[in-house]
Amino acid sequence: MNLKLIEDYLSAVSSKIPNQKETIPPITKKLAGILKGKKEIDYRRDISEFLEKNYK
Repeated sequence: MNLKLIEDYLSAVSSKIPNQKETIPPITKKLAGILKGKKEIDYRRDISEFLEKNYK
């Protein structure tokens, strides 16, 4: 019975979600896929370098 309740809830919620293609902002569409082929991204190091450079 609990599974049916969850299934009904998720079905109701998902029917209210608009089509994702319509909700993606143009800038996001433009940037999609620009990191393909990058081996590894160390975002912590990048953030640290940015902060050190701009706030010394």
